[in-house]
Amino acid sequence: MVAPVRLLSDYVGASAADGSTLSGFDHLLASLRDILSTPIGTRVMRPTYGCRSAERLGAPLNAATTADLVADTAEAIYQWEPRVTLKRVIVTKAAADGSAGLDLICDINGRSVRLEGLI
Repeated sequence: MVAPVRLLSDYVGASAADGSTLSGFDHLLASLRDILSTPIGTRVMRPTYGCRSAERLGAPLNAATTADLVADTAEAIYQWEPRVTLKRVIVTKAAADGSAGLDLICDINGRSVRLEGLI
């Protein structure tokens, strides 16, 4: 038997910030932020959950680090977020201090969407 397709509206959870209820697109954004901001090895019951991007903290924002951030992001989203088909990861320089941001271009329910400033 084939499992029914789940829609974004089928997903409901709690906000990590204030405990309020999240559903649909807001739940998806919260999930992506959680995946990308959780260092691998920090969840006791899911030791492989998260993203390796935390390992890049303090590294110079050059071509090699940018390529690593893109690969880390793609790997984490592919492994942990089945509602998203990732098309592109864009690393943005946010400030002179070397901090970076991430934008994603992905398909969600068959629609191409750009998600800006996820981290």
